[in-house]
Amino acid sequence: MNGVIVFAFDHQDGLTTRDLFREVKNKPLIAWVLETLEHSEKVDIVEVVAPQSLEQEMAGLFESYALQKPQVIVPPGETLEECFLNGLLGVSDMLDHDDTVTFVDATMPMFNEDIINTCIERTLEKHTVLADPNNDGTAETVADSTMFENYPQGYIFGEVTDAYMRASEDNPEEGRFNTPVTLCLLYGKIFYTTKSSKESQIELKSVDDFKLFEDYLDRQAR
Repeated sequence: MNGVIVFAFDHQDGLTTRDLFREVKNKPLIAWVLETLEHSEKVDIVEVVAPQSLEQEMAGLFESYALQKPQVIVPPGETLEECFLNGLLGVSDMLDHDDTVTFVDATMPMFNEDIINTCIERTLEKHTVLADPNNDGTAETVADSTMFENYPQGYIFGEVTDAYMRASEDNPEEGRFNTPVTLCLLYGKIFYTTKSSKESQIELKSVDDFKLFEDYLDRQAR
């Protein structure tokens, strides 16, 4: 099984979850993201990390756009680190140890099914992968620390959750509050690149930036 966790919570100095419901070409921005995942042949489960106050509206999107894959909605934490952990806990009863989990950010919507499918395939092969817009298909390791905030990010579910458990035991007060990248690096994991594009690494930070996504959709339709 392959799960995808979508970050759709308020971003500091950026878009809010409410902004993600604004329409782009007659469809909410977040719906475009969910449809891309729906069309991916590799994705089995989609989880959305979103505020509990918008849970009903988010669930309504699944019905409105006839999304068939199992959907999970979990609340975010107070910090980005807690959001990663909440996302993992939210699918803990649906994914097995050797399954994959992929993180994507709804404010970075300019990705396609091929990018997601390739990330999942690379995760199965290499276990820890980060999107690289300059990736040429080789098995190069990540050397640039600026890539640690790139999406999608792929992990083996059991390995990344075990890292959180180990960190919690090693440091009960702070160990659970880390990003998966931080924990995997701490415990000696090597990150590999997965195919991406420069567009897919663009974060929409304001409603004005939605024009960038409109232009992207126009190019995809040609």
